[in-house]
Amino acid sequence: LIGGTSALSSGVTDDLDDLGISYERIWGVDRYETANKIAERVVIAAIASGGFRGTAFFARGDAFPDALAVGPVAAQAVAPIFLVQSTSLPGSVESTLDTLGVKRGYVIGGETAVSAGTQSAIDAVLTANGGTEAPTTRWEGENRYETAVAVVNGGLTQRWIDLDTLGVATGTNFPDALGGGAALGYYGSGLVLTPGDSMQPAVAAFMVAHQYEIGRLD
Repeated sequence: LIGGTSALSSGVTDDLDDLGISYERIWGVDRYETANKIAERVVIAAIASGGFRGTAFFARGDAFPDALAVGPVAAQAVAPIFLVQSTSLPGSVESTLDTLGVKRGYVIGGETAVSAGTQSAIDAVLTANGGTEAPTTRWEGENRYETAVAVVNGGLTQRWIDLDTLGVATGTNFPDALGGGAALGYYGSGLVLTPGDSMQPAVAAFMVAHQYEIGRLD
């Protein structure tokens, strides 16, 4: 169960108890600390599968599109996603970055999503952990749709994902991209976002540019 009782109440756990289903709750006092707890599990999984490379992703925590877009890429990179505030790095995130020894990262979205000051604060922590002088790279576009395309391009460049499958979901709400993103993370494929009533131009251009590489669209 992801999140505290304000996210999933005791009514949910009561029903699970009645069904005889065992469970574990992973949670923090807020969304940022909950993401930290998940990050710790990701690092444990990375170590078990061959080692943690010290890489992480950073996305704004009070808006969903950028974190959704990077989910499949982060899954294949076996790297955690940390949620940050637009204009600051939460103290709990800073502490977890230090504990896990994160040394390099990717900031998702433009400076209206994650400010230059927040990126600088992240850089300072990662450099102190042994990273390079400028340890983060920003993947961004003019809007959420272009940012999602930038994330897919970045994942392809790093060879974390391929285009055997490409996922497409509405960018105006989160449930479909959240559920589909988990499947795409398993496939090793990327996710692009578009308005519900039309194909966004940057997404259409990406599909045309890669039409002979895309195996199928989900």
